[in-house]
Amino acid sequence: MDIKISKILKYFFLLCLFFIPFDGEGIIALGEFSSEAYILFLLIFLGLYTLKFFLKPISIPFKSTEFQLLILFIIVLIISSLINLPYIYHSKVGPKTGFYKLATQFLVLLFFVFPVLIFFYNLFLEHQHKLIFSIRKVFVVTLYVVFAVGFLEVLYIFYRVPGTKDILNIVDEIPLIKLNLTPWDKRISSITREPPSLGMFLITILPWLLVYKPKRNKIWLYFLPLVFILFLSFYSGSRSGIFIIFLQLIAYFILVNTNKISITKFKRLLQVSVIVILIIPVGLFKLKDSEVIQDKIQSFSFVENYKQNTSNKTRLGTYVASLETIKNQPTLGVGYGQAGFYILDDYPFWSYNDNREIERYRSGERFPPMFNIYLRVLVESGFIGFFVFILFITFLFYKSMLQYYNGNLQFKKDNLIIILSLIGYSLTWMQFDTFRVLGFWVFLSFYLYIQNRIKNEYY
Repeated sequence: MDIKISKILKYFFLLCLFFIPFDGEGIIALGEFSSEAYILFLLIFLGLYTLKFFLKPISIPFKSTEFQLLILFIIVLIISSLINLPYIYHSKVGPKTGFYKLATQFLVLLFFVFPVLIFFYNLFLEHQHKLIFSIRKVFVVTLYVVFAVGFLEVLYIFYRVPGTKDILNIVDEIPLIKLNLTPWDKRISSITREPPSLGMFLITILPWLLVYKPKRNKIWLYFLPLVFILFLSFYSGSRSGIFIIFLQLIAYFILVNTNKISITKFKRLLQVSVIVILIIPVGLFKLKDSEVIQDKIQSFSFVENYKQNTSNKTRLGTYVASLETIKNQPTLGVGYGQAGFYILDDYPFWSYNDNREIERYRSGERFPPMFNIYLRVLVESGFIGFFVFILFITFLFYKSMLQYYNGNLQFKKDNLIIILSLIGYSLTWMQFDTFRVLGFWVFLSFYLYIQNRIKNEYY
């Protein structure tokens, strides 16, 4: 009985991964997950695993430093929110209130940490490395689907090939698929929500496809998927996506060819990097005059023409407003999910002048996004929460790098996947402001599983 349930759980887990890029119709009542196609299979997986819990106890990685830091981060968010409850009570933008954002954001975060992360972690413990090869196979199949639709989009958007629009219209009618064709924008998104989402999907699967080669060493099983990733990233028009993917590829080739670096030198390099990372936000905070911040932003060449690009104006304006907001509550921030209520009053004039996007935020038509998870953490949990969050990411990097260069050969490939995934997520979060990324929680559960295996076998 237990064996049958384990197999069924594995299949539903893999179905969740298969549907990660699909921008279909989910469950409207679930709000944040209303357009996530994978949520249907994830809920079934969680329901079945809950039943299995009564047959066999689950394991929770309480002794993991990284898991402890994650819990500490959540505790900081709770404390910050409790302190700001009087302000949260009065916050409102359009139909959304402060309590609504607080409740929904906490539910999403806790949903991914406790049932999802813990159950995924136990699934890895049960199936071990066999599950890794299954994950790679599923990601390859999903990539083929994404590429097929993306290729049709390229033919239609860039080359106007007759008949491709009709085929895409048929594809759009398939359940759990919702295409977003933008022929005027010259960017493709395939079956994902938008070009940046396509970039996020490619960044998520690349480490798994790159590190573990199929047993049958055929070109279409290994190199062809990599070509598909490069093709899709190029035509997606996502500059950050292209940059991060190439950075992952460069990091891969450097890592596989530098196995003998001195651990002492590695530790010193990491210590310097951490100090620099922590100094940057403190330095920005010291810039009390927002005009100085604006002058610095406008001095960079990539924003010289921001007036001609509404999206750039919105993003840069949000960054400046965030730095202005954190000056008033630097220690513990404004409370989880509350940043959008505060930045509305801190947008610089040049950002909302003749800008329909920000006007929609200020009128309550849309809730203001933060566009950057680091700024969101800084504003909503202050420097204390930001420090814990950065420490959490640093520990992930530190242990995986240390074990890659100084660990057993048995787990070298696993740590390589972890390092490349961390590069992807840590950089992608500079343009995403949500923890609602299923691929990240799969990666984190895999990391905790590898740490458990290493600890049990060598300590």
